[in-house]
Amino acid sequence: WVRQGAAPDIPELPCRVDCVLMIDMMHYLNDDDLSETMRLVRDRLIPEGMLLARVTVPGRERAHWMRRVEMFRMRMHGHRYFYRSQAELKTVFEHNGFSITEMEPSGNNREELWMRARRRED
Repeated sequence: WVRQGAAPDIPELPCRVDCVLMIDMMHYLNDDDLSETMRLVRDRLIPEGMLLARVTVPGRERAHWMRRVEMFRMRMHGHRYFYRSQAELKTVFEHNGFSITEMEPSGNNREELWMRARRRED
């Protein structure tokens, strides 16, 4: 199944899925909306399901030009942004029922990070 949704309003599905893909969107969500989204994603995954996410993780004192453009664009449209550190993201994943299995940079000299996580059964 493929469904497009707007977090945290994740659409209902007729069954659980094996993978959810979240690309370049977590920084649009405040902490409450991100936790709600993660909970809903977890609920829609099969027990051994995977979450694959690409996130922006600021790593420099001065923002990369791509992030500066994105921040400007968001401010111009009245949106807020919520960039989180790698440690903060790890905590969000773990507190919402996921075990991170892999974290890899997305290319050279970029601030994006790929995170692969499995649904955790508590």
